[in-house]
Amino acid sequence: MSYGAVIAVPPSYREELKQRGEDEGFRYLERIIVSLRRAGIRDLVLLGRKEGEEFPDRFKFRGLVLLPGTGAGLLEDVREGLCYLRERCAGVFFCPLTVPFFKTETLERMMERKGSLILPSFRGRTGHPILFSSEAMKEIFSYHGGGGLRDACGALPDSLIERIAVEDEGILVHVSHGGDFEELERKSEARLIRPELRLRISREKPIFGPGMVTLLRQIEALGSVREACERTGISYSKAWTMIHNCERELPFLVVERHPGGKYGGAASLSKRGKDFLLRYEAFSREMDRISEEKFQEFFGDFFPA
Repeated sequence: MSYGAVIAVPPSYREELKQRGEDEGFRYLERIIVSLRRAGIRDLVLLGRKEGEEFPDRFKFRGLVLLPGTGAGLLEDVREGLCYLRERCAGVFFCPLTVPFFKTETLERMMERKGSLILPSFRGRTGHPILFSSEAMKEIFSYHGGGGLRDACGALPDSLIERIAVEDEGILVHVSHGGDFEELERKSEARLIRPELRLRISREKPIFGPGMVTLLRQIEALGSVREACERTGISYSKAWTMIHNCERELPFLVVERHPGGKYGGAASLSKRGKDFLLRYEAFSREMDRISEEKFQEFFGDFFPA
């Protein structure tokens, strides 16, 4: 079962983040991505990035898709992210950027449950992230009441909501609320130390790796190389160089071109290209699992998970 995540900057925090500096936001984003990826979640959407806005290179080849958001409030922004992921994800986490200290173990426990909307709680208080199943997503899309995301979730029938208790104070800590979270931040810093494999398939030079995965996933979803570049932060010329280099070495066409039109026509993955991508992703997940196990075996006493 595949899971994805929507990461959003709450509108109330955007102005504050401008004053504090974007480095703070990128620091929190890094923590969230690490926790998600360690739980095996790779379909990641970041809401609120404008086209052409500068974005650090370290995020560009990690499966992160950039969506601008609707500008109509958090509920509509989250709907946009859910809509983007729902076709290929059985469940989607919603992670506010302002709650970056949750544990990977919390995500794993939530994915074990069968409810439609999974809410984690610590000592009786509900926090984030929350997990939408496909059924909960349908309810969110059909909600037409007033208010925001909280109201839309609260309108779900009780039979579709499951609350689970977790030993994770981080689900409650909103960095935008101030307060003393120095100890949580210190523990979060320790969790950032992890094995990080950049798995590539090579001949004389690398021909297939995380960058191609990020690009090809979006080409398949959007049907356009140009749009895929806009969503991933990869330049258009760089994208075609990657595709041409890959196809020069592999014995089949990866991207099928459909020329024509104002924006250069459409594109899609070939049947063998899609199969190759799926096998690479399965291979990559298995290598990540083995790497994590071996990291704990060799370094677990230095850096407990």
